[in-house]
Amino acid sequence: MAPKSQRGQGKLLRRVLLEPNSRRLLASAALRLPWLLRCVPRPPYHKEVQDAPLDYDSLDAWSAHPHRPPGQRAVEDVNHVATPVGTAAVERPPPAADRPCDCFFVHDTCLTMQESMPFLGETAPRWNAPVQDLLPELTAKVNEQVDLRVAAGAAPFNRLCRVYAPRYRQANVVALALYMPPSPAQRWEDLRGAIDLAYQDVAAAFVRFVEDPDNSGRPFFLVGHSQGTMHLMRLVQEEVEPYPDRRDRFVHGYLAGQTVPLRLFQSLRHVRPSVRATDLCSVSSWRTGATHHHVMVHCGMIFHSGAGWQPRSGKSLATNPVTWEEGPGNRESHAQEYLGAAFPIPENLDPWQSEGLVSGVALRFGRQVAAQKATLGARLQALSPVDCGAVTVKVDESRVTRVPKLPSNSLFAVTEHDWLMYHDLDIALFHGNLQANAENRHHAWQMRGRSRM
Repeated sequence: MAPKSQRGQGKLLRRVLLEPNSRRLLASAALRLPWLLRCVPRPPYHKEVQDAPLDYDSLDAWSAHPHRPPGQRAVEDVNHVATPVGTAAVERPPPAADRPCDCFFVHDTCLTMQESMPFLGETAPRWNAPVQDLLPELTAKVNEQVDLRVAAGAAPFNRLCRVYAPRYRQANVVALALYMPPSPAQRWEDLRGAIDLAYQDVAAAFVRFVEDPDNSGRPFFLVGHSQGTMHLMRLVQEEVEPYPDRRDRFVHGYLAGQTVPLRLFQSLRHVRPSVRATDLCSVSSWRTGATHHHVMVHCGMIFHSGAGWQPRSGKSLATNPVTWEEGPGNRESHAQEYLGAAFPIPENLDPWQSEGLVSGVALRFGRQVAAQKATLGARLQALSPVDCGAVTVKVDESRVTRVPKLPSNSLFAVTEHDWLMYHDLDIALFHGNLQANAENRHHAWQMRGRSRM
């Protein structure tokens, strides 16, 4: 008889195959199947030559850093990107030196099939992204995507916080999708090596950030998405929980786009799952889907805990990013509580041109990325508000954050044809609510400090 975990996966696969949206996505994947198979990392991980570790004393090692002056890149550092503020027009954030808080942001995976495809035949698909001199053309393509994804994910915090977002030798998304247990043991060992290398970079960047004398005593947020959340789960355990000074400064973690098992907190005494809008030294997490979506993004069958890699089991943390309540059974948010969406739309590119079955990642300009070795040449100075209609939010019994299907005339409707549906919207869809909640939690942190005086 097959193991229980495999039987469960079989039931899940059968359920997914019956859903109309899933059938459309599988048709999309089938069109690219020959390319997908060629993009799978195959050589033993230990034989892959890696770039040297980044020097986080250098601005070049950071996608976002408050010491970088404005106007240095075509895709502006998120510290200087203009953002919507309430119902007002898009506005520039205040000078970084005037912001009372910090944000350490870890981006999601930007080494995807699309980035790899133009280089097939010249270089083997990689387990980890190059970051410096190893493959300059591929590095440039990945870094451009990183800068756009950092803008999408960290911009809600650039009015309150100085943003620090490291580049890192991220693991390949195809390997993450295919080689989590119960994959063959050797493939999991290879993938674990790739994940551990990526985490080493993230941890080194965080220590450089948190121990910087310029940041002494300043409160900070941790924010991540997808692979970034996977690394931040481990970072909270190893680099925040054991350090009293860091815990006192830690306001909150917004860990979106990946499952955060509640079991994780069994080994933590101080960092807790958040259940209300002003909880401190706490974590919120959500995965977004419309009512007709099957949300498949999770960290495979394992997660990293204080005892190492553990089987994933039990319930996951599930936050409503409008009411900031945790778990099913709480009320659905009202449309008037929703504070709006925003997205980094380059001034010289049209995301609608990537809509359709073939791209699978329309908001990342998947068609164009896959068709050329050169970067997109994206130019970005400001986020654009995105009309999403009347958005209400409720956490369902499967612990997915559910929203209505987005209107067909909304820019975000292009993600209906994405392989992971609303995955790339996890933060951008709730831009206004994240902006407001960060301010509320920072105020609560200030009040706590005053009560101790």
